[in-house]
Amino acid sequence: MTRTIFLLICWITFQFVPIIEAKEKRFVIDNSYFETFTARNPFKSQLPKEEKKTEQRPEVKPVPPEPKPVPAPPPPPPPMPVIVNPPPVVPPQPPPPREEPMPILTITGLIWNTDRPQAIVNGQVADVGDIIAGVKIINIRKGGIDVSFQGRTVTLQP
Repeated sequence: MTRTIFLLICWITFQFVPIIEAKEKRFVIDNSYFETFTARNPFKSQLPKEEKKTEQRPEVKPVPPEPKPVPAPPPPPPPMPVIVNPPPVVPPQPPPPREEPMPILTITGLIWNTDRPQAIVNGQVADVGDIIAGVKIINIRKGGIDVSFQGRTVTLQP
C-alpha cells in the first residue's frame, strides 16, 4: 500500500511540477512546430508543379510505307533417302554332328524272363539301364537286347 502511494506521489510530481515552474518562469511555447503539421490530401502530389510550355511543332506529313520485299520461298527439302532393308543375317549353322559308328558289342550270355534280366556284354554283366561303351541298354529279351545309341534304337542278337 505504501508503495502505491509512493508511486502516485512520484507520478504527480513529474506531471505537474513542470507546469507550475513554467507559470513562474513564463515559459514560451514555440508554435512553429505545430504549423508544420497541416492537414493535406495524401493523394495529391507534393512535387512542385511545372509550368506547361506550349511549343509549336512543325506539321508532319505521313510518309507512305515502303513496300516490303516478298521473301523467296524456301528451297524444297532434299529427297528422303530410300532405306532398303538388307536381307537378314543368318548366323552360320554348325555342321550336323558326325554320326559315329556304333561300337562293337559282343553278347556272350542272356538271362531273361525274370524280375531282373541281365546280359553278358563284352565280358561284363549288365542290367537294363546300364551304359557300356556309350551305348545304353533299354531291354533284354530271349532273342537279343535293345540298345540306344545317339537317339537310334537298335536290336543286337547274340
